[in-house]
Amino acid sequence: MDIQIKKIISRLDDLFVNQIIYDNFTVKSSVYLIQDTRQTIEFYNNFDLNKCKLGNWLEEKAHLYLMIYGFLQALVLQQDALINICIAFKVSTKKQILDNDAFKEIREVRNSSIGHPANRRDHSKNFISQTSVSQFYFEYIKVKDATFEIKRVNLKHLADKQNNEVLKLINKVEKKLDEL
Repeated sequence: MDIQIKKIISRLDDLFVNQIIYDNFTVKSSVYLIQDTRQTIEFYNNFDLNKCKLGNWLEEKAHLYLMIYGFLQALVLQQDALINICIAFKVSTKKQILDNDAFKEIREVRNSSIGHPANRRDHSKNFISQTSVSQFYFEYIKVKDATFEIKRVNLKHLADKQNNEVLKLINKVEKKLDEL
């Protein structure tokens, strides 16, 4: 995650320690959640799967699935935490954030591939192609009205998109912090 984001999150954390922001546990919890998800995303992006001593192909796939599930969930949790912080500092609304194209794409990938794949609002059914799964890429198949569509997912690309949008919003929060 960008050093600027780390700096602003650290500033927010200092405000809690010094009790400038009194008893706003939603914001406090959200700040810690952004820190935790940032660490998760960084770990995932820097993880070397080749250093794992996995016994066979099935163990490797199971490991990859857990990593992908956790990674996508971390991105969505980070968005949720950011929403709470932006609302508290009056820099954006939940709707504005959820309408952001990058955030919508990430949520759609998460919900369609691992969140609610068998029962989407558009009546599609989705599943991950097992043979496509790797640390940073996978494909899922979208089935709707007897048609099949292959969706390719680049996890590093999603993380970069999210980081860019988080940085934009967190900079707005920093401007509000400067006014305190």
